[in-house]
Amino acid sequence: MWATCNEEIGRCDCPKHRAGTNCVRNASASSIRYYVQTPKREAAEPLPCMHACHGRGACVLGGCVCQRGYWGSDCSVSYEPGTRTPVLLADKGYKPRERRPYIYVYDLPHKWSSWFHPRRMDRGTHWLLWEHMLTAGVQVADGEQADWFFLPIKLRTTGDGPKLAQAIDYIRRHWPWYDRYQGHRHVVLHTGDSGRGEVQASIRSLSDNMTWLHHWGLTHDWPYSGWLAAHRVGKDVVVPILFGSKQGQNFLPVTPLHPAAPRLRRDGELLFAGRICGDYSEPNTSRPWPHCATHRSQGYSGGARQIVHYHHWNRTGYKIVTKDLTYVLDMFRYRWCLSPSGGGHGHRQTLAAVMGCLPLVVSDHVMQPFEPEMPWPSFSVRVPQANVSSLHTLLGGIGQEEYDTMQAAVRCAARHLLYSSLSGAYMQEDGRYDAFETILEILRMQQLYPGLDPAQYASKDERFQDFINCGSKDMAAFGRGVLEGAVARYPHRSEGQPGVTWDDMYRRGGLFKMLHNASSTKLPKDAPLPPLCSASLWDPRAHWCSTIRRNEARAKKKAAAAAAAAAAAAAGNGTAGAAGAGQGQEEEEAEAEVEDPAVAEMEGVLTLAHNTANMAGVPTSFTEYMMPKLPEDGRPLAPLPILPTLLQIGCLLCATAPHLDIVKDKVRIVTTEDSLEISLQYTALGSLLLFLGFYLTQFIKPMAPLRREYLGSLGLVQLVRAALLGARAWMYPTAAAADVWGSVIGYLMAMTMVPLFLYDGTAEIHGMGIVSLSEQVEKDTPQKRAAIQRAGEKAVQIIKIATHVMLALYAVSYNVSALASLLPPSALVKALGLQQGPYGSMAALLADGMAVFRLATFVKSRRQPKEEESKEKAE
Repeated sequence: MWATCNEEIGRCDCPKHRAGTNCVRNASASSIRYYVQTPKREAAEPLPCMHACHGRGACVLGGCVCQRGYWGSDCSVSYEPGTRTPVLLADKGYKPRERRPYIYVYDLPHKWSSWFHPRRMDRGTHWLLWEHMLTAGVQVADGEQADWFFLPIKLRTTGDGPKLAQAIDYIRRHWPWYDRYQGHRHVVLHTGDSGRGEVQASIRSLSDNMTWLHHWGLTHDWPYSGWLAAHRVGKDVVVPILFGSKQGQNFLPVTPLHPAAPRLRRDGELLFAGRICGDYSEPNTSRPWPHCATHRSQGYSGGARQIVHYHHWNRTGYKIVTKDLTYVLDMFRYRWCLSPSGGGHGHRQTLAAVMGCLPLVVSDHVMQPFEPEMPWPSFSVRVPQANVSSLHTLLGGIGQEEYDTMQAAVRCAARHLLYSSLSGAYMQEDGRYDAFETILEILRMQQLYPGLDPAQYASKDERFQDFINCGSKDMAAFGRGVLEGAVARYPHRSEGQPGVTWDDMYRRGGLFKMLHNASSTKLPKDAPLPPLCSASLWDPRAHWCSTIRRNEARAKKKAAAAAAAAAAAAAGNGTAGAAGAGQGQEEEEAEAEVEDPAVAEMEGVLTLAHNTANMAGVPTSFTEYMMPKLPEDGRPLAPLPILPTLLQIGCLLCATAPHLDIVKDKVRIVTTEDSLEISLQYTALGSLLLFLGFYLTQFIKPMAPLRREYLGSLGLVQLVRAALLGARAWMYPTAAAADVWGSVIGYLMAMTMVPLFLYDGTAEIHGMGIVSLSEQVEKDTPQKRAAIQRAGEKAVQIIKIATHVMLALYAVSYNVSALASLLPPSALVKALGLQQGPYGSMAALLADGMAVFRLATFVKSRRQPKEEESKEKAE
């Protein structure tokens, strides 16, 4: 009654919130925490289900619970009436499209596949591509008709590798096609930074014949960065990322490749804005290579970002910065955009191409999205890292005519790099050549020509050649045609027209004014809709995806209301016979409900309120979890009671991580001078945060119950820091001698913890905590009470002095370290070893803020008695 049952293989899947053989008991909160939202958010914005379950089931916490006779993660599969042949959408007339390839999607246990909702993941591409296979007409219900077989399993991290092994084993036990093809013609999607190279070697070996779609095209090991080869040219496919809110929300809707965008000649040369140093520091050209504060994570981006900055940071026409307030406009203006890797795969090459800023690829041995199937040299330049020093000569040698040809070609390439059929059109494209269709076309070529060099696909197959060139003789010809159409349709956006200059663009509100005018264009009511709804701000609002969806929802609501009104009118005008017939119909429906209780369950019991009530152990809100209540009076104990523990754990994890390394799929502990330095910086930052919490417990009454928690966590972190300082002095005495200031401060802080631990208990009894002195000693003799009173007062004074000393140490340490980055190199700076750790400026502000807060409370405490005394005199 509760399960979705696959009648083809005889497996039933419980809903997310149910467990047990018959799904009769509630699932524990811990077992479903990765698959659901909090009840409060679920009530406000429920997780949508794949294809809304096609109206054949109930959507429960983002997962379909299908009616009997239907199965699959979207309830799309059933048996053809009167047969045992599985079909898709039997009552909706679904037929696969004529253009192959066809894909069979394995109905794996839903906890491996559709339970991982895209709203709960940072990269939900596998779900969205899977969902689109049915919409695009390439999915089939019978594997005998399929060209490819898709495993809809979430592959995002190294920990997901074993799940793939489980899935392969499950498939081999229930379907014949994996063994028939020995794993060939089976495809998975990995969305992690390192793609196929991110899973264990044993998993790569097990799936050796499978085709991997991933974002990382590294073909050779890159020891400098610790990267392992992941991509096999001709077997795997490098696919572009599906842009989300974090990567392209501010860029794609305003792309200058849109026909209505202003067409200005680009006069900037090279642009890059983003992280350069692996240690997150700002590049400082007074430092030696690589201009970064430390050598930590020097393998970031394979060293490409650092080496380009090192050689070209101040070259005329080049803008290489970590922050750019006019980044969107600069992508309109610059000819080339540096497109390196990051911690693994990057998205800048795709973003640059879609923004019409030709990608400058500096990533040795890394294939870019759809390379070499798509000719990247037609619209980009690749420079080996060994030649970066002469980069300006190479770019300067590209003439205007050659550049214009590449600019035209990028208009076709951009269509291949966007999932327009999923997201909507950004440049009035129709989706025929989008990334989803490009993936299918490459899979078709792999099936027809196994072993053929992908760079030869276009010369071997006319259909592929026509597709990759967007229906023209080459990519540049397509782009020229699009540009000619844009000039004819939007002549007012050409250079030289009123209001179309770089000054107009960069003027405050200039781009916004252009977008507002374009989107405010009025269209006739009978104007046809475009093939794809628009995700671009250059299009009229009537064509926006959001507008079209809103209008469709309104139309459905009106139709439902009209149908209800018609039914009510018919019921009001009916005869007694009609009423009797209606009564008979109601009786038949009641009998049907008795015969099939699952219908009643999905219509009534499987409501959001019921699901929320059955999520035993799940807190009703995050606030309630973070602020537990006392049973007797309901008052909160203290705000954020688990914060000290979280800070302690986070600090220790950050301090431990640099010493862990994976060598041949085994975790090993490796301690270096750099890893010790990182650990010291994070323990210093963690101890500062814990100390501030402890300090606040003395002045903010609601936080007083957490006094011991903060002090205990602070003591542990300080102990670890002192141990790390000792280890550095023993293992790397030169490094310790170069950081005299840090060593002295660290040991002083550790020593200051001693009086805190010795006297904190006495001070708490005296009234600094939640226990009052009168409750503790009311039965003692006067002499004993006086002795306890003196001891308590002494302890309070010692605690105050110790905390003030420690605050002073933190404030001085972080302020001097923060100022060190502004000071020129000198013997004093070198002798003191002044270095700024992670978030050093923010830490300095925290310490300064606490000092100002304490000064304000001190002044207030001194002023209050005088005010009371003056009031008494006045009275």
